[in-house]
Amino acid sequence: MADTTGNTISGNAIGLAADGHSGLGNTFVGIACVDQCQDNMIGPRNHIAYNSSDGVLVGNAASYGNVITENNIHANGDKGIELLDGNNGILPPDILSTMPGSVIIQGTACSECTVEIFASPTDEGEGQLFLGRVAADLAGQYILEVPGLPYPYLTATAIDAEDGTSEFSAVFRSTVYFVFLPFVVAAH
Repeated sequence: MADTTGNTISGNAIGLAADGHSGLGNTFVGIACVDQCQDNMIGPRNHIAYNSSDGVLVGNAASYGNVITENNIHANGDKGIELLDGNNGILPPDILSTMPGSVIIQGTACSECTVEIFASPTDEGEGQLFLGRVAADLAGQYILEVPGLPYPYLTATAIDAEDGTSEFSAVFRSTVYFVFLPFVVAAH
């Protein structure tokens, strides 16, 4: 997208074959938002994977306010989300800890931003599975409780109403996660 405002890209498989699982990535980025690309929505429910460069690219200072939300982004050749001076360079949040019970994820972000948390089976630094969202308080603190983690590697993004969405945070490896095994009934 270039020189565009107010569009929504939702519910697409970008970089995947028709089966929704096999790689068929683009030779550059999955979605490019450049040259005065403003106030667009990428998500929810896009699956962006297997592109040879970034999953989503927001380029140049004239591109801002672009929200990238509730997508599954993984296995791209470079970053899952790349801001090249786009989205006013909003900083990603930090994940500081996880605690058992159900799993409680704590961290810091920009003041009153929306934080989205993702889990992945590898430490590639993208977000393969969207887990949930929570608002950071005035001091930038957030806590998200989820019933369990299917994968140990967590990342997060911050969404600010004016700036748009950040890149993915640094990877946090949780030691509190659950592997869900299939239920098997024995034959008699």
